[in-house]
Amino acid sequence: RKANKKENTADIDVVGDPRLVAGVTVTLKNFGSFDGKWIIEKAAHKVSKGYTTKLDLRRCLDGY
Repeated sequence: RKANKKENTADIDVVGDPRLVAGVTVTLKNFGSFDGKWIIEKAAHKVSKGYTTKLDLRRCLDGY
């Protein structure tokens, strides 16, 4: 399980949300093969011409 922990990773930019922080799980929908439960590894919040959050994600392993 430890070796497979980082098998599926992604990074996305979303509309800013202060609740999106490292350690929180999110469920992606309507992303095709990326649909499912992901854990936020890193969140970078930026205010410049609007508020955005860049998320570094990894897919949760089955059973979590």
